[in-house]
Amino acid sequence: MPCRRCGEALGEYAEAHGHHVAAAGAFAWVALEGGRDGVRWLARAALAALGAEQADVAGALLEEARGRRGGESHPLLVVAQVLADPEHSAEQLGEALVAVPADSPDSVRVRVMRAMLHGQHGEHDQGLAQLDDLVDRPLAAPALLSAQLLLSRAVQGAPGVDRRSDLERAKGLALLARDRRRAWSGPSQEAVAVAAQAALLTEGDAGAAEVLRLGTVPPDGEALPIEAADAQVRAVVADAKLLLGETDLGPLPAEPEYSAALREGLRLTRSGERHDLVAVAYRRALAAAGSAEQAALALHGLASLNALDDCE
Repeated sequence: MPCRRCGEALGEYAEAHGHHVAAAGAFAWVALEGGRDGVRWLARAALAALGAEQADVAGALLEEARGRRGGESHPLLVVAQVLADPEHSAEQLGEALVAVPADSPDSVRVRVMRAMLHGQHGEHDQGLAQLDDLVDRPLAAPALLSAQLLLSRAVQGAPGVDRRSDLERAKGLALLARDRRRAWSGPSQEAVAVAAQAALLTEGDAGAAEVLRLGTVPPDGEALPIEAADAQVRAVVADAKLLLGETDLGPLPAEPEYSAALREGLRLTRSGERHDLVAVAYRRALAAAGSAEQAALALHGLASLNALDDCE
């Protein structure tokens, strides 16, 4: 019979790879093995089940946890119960997260969740403050989330923000997260995508060239095959190739309508076409953009034409 620590490690590994069903099963097994922290592991199992969109399984796990001693008031269980309610509010979740003690074994996870909640409300500074002292720990999640918050702040252009500095920091932290996940064969694709997005938003061809280095496999780049095959990474690489004037875009990114429109806008720009025709192409790209970063590229094209007046 495997030991409890093996079950914990298996659950953590599965969750880090996004295998929420396996994580829920491992955490539930740990809880059923007994011990004083059974409620905590049932809460972790419920959170993993919610990540797999298995609300019924999460509900059964929460019910089991509530029936145990101290279950009703366990802070992490309260968080899981809030998230299990499809009509929960951000305020309810925020209150539940704040109630988790700072010395809880799940304090890092909770702070990451609080930072994510801040980010969802555009509160980048507050989110970054939650993660500030966690970035230096040998963990990937705080570094990656910090990179995402910095990238979002740079894209939104908040007053008083040094956009170039935010993009450089975002790229550096994303690459740190990439290397930390690579060290244990973890899922590094998202980190590469964030680093590439930050590089792409840097002015000049140097940023686009760096995207190709980050997002393509050797000998031309440094990406692992699984990273280069990721849809988000391929989309940013395709955008970089468009900006560099390359015609071989490789596999189509996730938003082909966006790429086609942006390609047309860049082609018309290089050919010296009338600004009103170029603006039409960029507006089509903006309408088809699948992310804030892609929208930023289309808006950059419109800004170069002084055609932002009718864009919200």
